[in-house]
Amino acid sequence: MEFAELLNIPRVCATEKTVFKKLFYENGNVSPADRRLFTENVGRIVWECCLKPGNINIQPYQDETRDYPEVEVLTVELKTKKCLGRIAETILRTIPYPMLLIFEKETQCQFWMAHLRQNGNDAEKTTMEPPLHSGWFSENSNVWQALDIRKCRFTNFYDFYTDWFDTLSIWMVHYFVGTQNMQELSGEQARAALAAKVLKEKQLADLRAELKAETQFSRKAEISMKIKELQMKNWSVINDNTERENP
Repeated sequence: MEFAELLNIPRVCATEKTVFKKLFYENGNVSPADRRLFTENVGRIVWECCLKPGNINIQPYQDETRDYPEVEVLTVELKTKKCLGRIAETILRTIPYPMLLIFEKETQCQFWMAHLRQNGNDAEKTTMEPPLHSGWFSENSNVWQALDIRKCRFTNFYDFYTDWFDTLSIWMVHYFVGTQNMQELSGEQARAALAAKVLKEKQLADLRAELKAETQFSRKAEISMKIKELQMKNWSVINDNTERENP
């Protein structure tokens, strides 16, 4: 896929350089188990684009907690779809710049992003905040239009990356939950809703496992009712959030 073109990133920002796995082995504090994950699941890693003041009209950003001199776009051609969370976190932690990380498997893609901040104990190190990732989508998905860089603020790289991050959060709510009120959600609301959905899905899985193991009819009926109630909450969580913000 032509990722820069899909995101409307100017061609001058393209780098298209191979990133060798040894970069992560040598600089990412990678365990032998993590090294096996890369060997077994990761094919080629490509540094697709580097957005920096020299090639796009966006200024660096720096304050007491963040230093965003540029934004990167990396793609990872996958052998399998296994252990993506661990692989993504290793890449996002190792490269100390805000990044749009794109996993690619055949005709499908998945986005990963994370804000970074300086380590309070060591200014030379960065700490990754909780990552965000999308589901799998194709080249025809409307997520590419949502993340068109022309829709982001060009004031500085923190504002730019925050707009990308928030837009992906809101798009994910629409994709996973089906809300039609995307324009009424902030990025923070969207992430809260997604976190609530993940928690409820775990609770549902636990209840279904409990139901399967239960032998008493009355207890089965009680667990089934809890499952139904929780399923209804999964669909109402977005409306609950927006109603609190927009009475």
